[in-house]
Amino acid sequence: MGTGRRRDASPPILRRRRGWLSALLVLPVALSACATQPVTDVAREIHREYEITLTIALVMFVLVGTTILAFVVRFRHRRGDPSPAGSGPTDDRRLQTAFWLVPVLIVLFFLANEMVALGKIDARHPHPLRVDVEGFQWQWRFTYPTYRLSDGSALSFQGKSGMHPVRPVLALPLGRPIEIHLTAGDVLHAFFVPDFLFQRMAIPGRVGVFSFTPDRTGTFQGACTELCGLYHSKMLFTVKVLPPGAFATYMRGQVTAANHAKAACRTAPGGVARLVASGIAFDTNCLQVAANAPVKIAFGNRDAGVAHNVQILQGNTILFTGAIVTGPKAITYTVHPIPPGTYTFRCEIHPTQMVGTFKVG
Repeated sequence: MGTGRRRDASPPILRRRRGWLSALLVLPVALSACATQPVTDVAREIHREYEITLTIALVMFVLVGTTILAFVVRFRHRRGDPSPAGSGPTDDRRLQTAFWLVPVLIVLFFLANEMVALGKIDARHPHPLRVDVEGFQWQWRFTYPTYRLSDGSALSFQGKSGMHPVRPVLALPLGRPIEIHLTAGDVLHAFFVPDFLFQRMAIPGRVGVFSFTPDRTGTFQGACTELCGLYHSKMLFTVKVLPPGAFATYMRGQVTAANHAKAACRTAPGGVARLVASGIAFDTNCLQVAANAPVKIAFGNRDAGVAHNVQILQGNTILFTGAIVTGPKAITYTVHPIPPGTYTFRCEIHPTQMVGTFKVG
């Protein structure tokens, strides 16, 4: 009689719970439609992995939850019912085998599937457009080795560190493979574009290489996701994916603008060249002074708590090194006479971000 009561009672209880079990299954699937839609081939592969994982997790949740509920109802103990030793679901060897075998098969499936996906994500694309990306405290620098300026240097875009409202732009062509060479100039940073569903660490002294192909035009936001110092939250950039023709026009315009900027050298009236450091960047990338005469550099460091100075080099030979000053502070350097020619000036502390042309003649 007791066994009969249990069998008669279980179906209604399971039926009453069928509604909310179905809702739990449908709700995550519906919410997944609100997730960020991928914009690159790599992002689509990662998104596919999310969907596979979510589907299997939902199926297992329903199966395990339903099984637990059925066992609770089927084998619950009531007052007065006999409880003979050894009478329970654990005596079924088939259930015990399934309990261990099914999770092992699921893990092996995930392992094989993830290995295939990682192979696709890490694959190098043929004939890519290379972009060198450098993170520094606290902004990004994007360099295009394919696009050269009149002086032979590569076209580069650098953001200004700190509270500066203008973000650097990483422009990319639609449908063309992109190869990013990623590094950091000082501390750990992380390159992340949410719509790319992809993040890579930028490590000082190491160059990480990864590829992807944008397949949707638009403007997307990127950020550093590694806590890297005072203005970490302001280390933002913009990604613009343009049609091939619009991208070519945009890059030609940027090369022209950069050539004009380089040609417009700041002079030194009265023998005094003025130079300001702000946002881990100089306010000009070209200084022109008279030859064979002493020159003064009125240098202002506006970066609070950050050290800067001015060096002048001929190739790798250092001709002048000014005292390092921590901002906000101003100092005037006196540089000995330098023969006519084209040299380089830079900040000794941030040599890759803060650099320019020093013309003497």
